[in-house]
This record gives sequence, structure tokens and C-alpha cells, in this order.
Amino acid sequence: MFTIGWEEWISLPDLGLPALKTKVDTGARTSALHASVIEPFGSTANPQVRFLIQPNPDDPRLEITCSAKVVDQRNVTSSNGETELRFVIRTQLQIGERTWPVEVTLTNRESMAYRMLVGRTSIPEDVILESESGPKVLEVNSSPGLEGIESATGVDLAGKIIEHLETQVRPLARHS
Repeated sequence: MFTIGWEEWISLPDLGLPALKTKVDTGARTSALHASVIEPFGSTANPQVRFLIQPNPDDPRLEITCSAKVVDQRNVTSSNGETELRFVIRTQLQIGERTWPVEVTLTNRESMAYRMLVGRTSIPEDVILESESGPKVLEVNSSPGLEGIESATGVDLAGKIIEHLETQVRPLARHS
């Protein structure tokens, strides 16, 4: 198991970003990275994108130029209900000694406190998210279902559900 908080310092080594303060948001499906001056380049067989990032919201003079292969373009609906067509890149995300691949959309987040938002599809199945109130909450992508939770926690959840139903739930009265 690997535990992360709702706020993390991460690294995106493939993009040359050694430290980025990030919000982990399981309410968001996709991850988003702040980018400005987004310029596609390359051939249709090898599409790429170049962009600027200001990693420190308090110092907009600090700019880093990044480039990456484009893996997709997707319509993403933000929390305010606006839909935007975004470039999607794949990169490595690192927290502490742990590194894993993620897909990230590029968008202007200059008005946001965090330059990157890590959405639920970027959180591996075996990662525990520690909530602000203290208890640890297991976050699982929708695809693994009970099996993913059971393998990550070692708890037979299906068995626990059946046990609860057998001992706590009374059968409904049938009307003829």
C-alpha cells in the first residue's frame, strides 16, 4: 500500500518538472496540468505539443518550456460545466520514490491555486488516499470493482456483504 494526501508535491520527470504542488481530487475523472502557449507540432503520424508552464503560482516570471507526444484530444467538462477540447499527453508522475504513468490534459489553470489536478483515473488501485479528517479512504478506479478493492486491502468484501445480508436483513413480506 502507498498513501497519498489530498495535496502532494509531485514530480513530472519526463517534462523536466522536479516539483509541482498538486491537488488530488477523486471527484475529477481526468488529470489536468496548467499549460499556456500550447502549440501543436510534428506530423500527423507523430503529433506533439509544446507548452509553457509556470510551476509557481506566486512567481509567473518562472516559466518552463515542455514538450510531449500527443496521445489524444478529448472534450473535458470542468467543474464549472464548461466543455473544452484538450490535448492529452502521457507522462510519468512521481511522488516520493513511487513513479507511475498517467494521462494528463493540458489547460490554462492560471487562476487555480494548484498547477496540476490529479484525477481518479490517475490513481493506481493500490494507493490509499488520506482524507483531511484523518481516516484513510481507499480510492479505486471504477473498473476493478469489488475485486480491485479486495486485492488492494486483502479483505473479502463480497463475503462480508453476504454475511451482513444473512445476519442483518430480514426477508420482505410477500403479498399474494
